[in-house]
Amino acid sequence: MDPSNATKQEVVIVRPSARKGWVVSVDRSDGDLPFSTRELALVFARAYARVRRAGTVQVVNERGILEHEERVQLAAARSAQV
Repeated sequence: MDPSNATKQEVVIVRPSARKGWVVSVDRSDGDLPFSTRELALVFARAYARVRRAGTVQVVNERGILEHEERVQLAAARSAQV
């Protein structure tokens, strides 16, 4: 495992769309995922961040200013029972 990659974590960003609604952007991704409301975008961003083990979810307002940031709480790994 490369130690330089161990400290790099994805950031999931929720921001207003240039057209209408909100979008979710992910580091190292070319596309934005569109949503009709901020709440739907935020629910998806949180779930995606947990699954992908991203470090942070950020919400940016229409001026491009960081409005809210939260660290992703990862569930503890379940131990396999034999």
